[in-house]
Amino acid sequence: MDIFHLVSDMAGSSNSLSQFLSKLFNGTLLAKRDENGKIIKDTILRFDLRGELGVGIELGRQAVPVIANECIVRTFYFIRRLAMEMRKSSIYSLSDMAKMN
Repeated sequence: MDIFHLVSDMAGSSNSLSQFLSKLFNGTLLAKRDENGKIIKDTILRFDLRGELGVGIELGRQAVPVIANECIVRTFYFIRRLAMEMRKSSIYSLSDMAKMN
């Protein structure tokens, strides 16, 4: 995948970023430490980019119908409220639109 090439390019581009990514992927970045600063073995939390990409793709796939529904509902609500306001203000042409609140 191209994303892995980008990550490796970013890792090689600077020393501090390289260390950050290395610690993130091997699990030591987010691990808890004891009072001496040593990593507690059971708290190592590895970052798996493949799993994160899968979750992101699935959330994106599910978000499309939700966003479309929200747009449709808000559009119909806006049209309904506009028609009610136009009827209330006796608007019959575009030039009369200035009378509306």
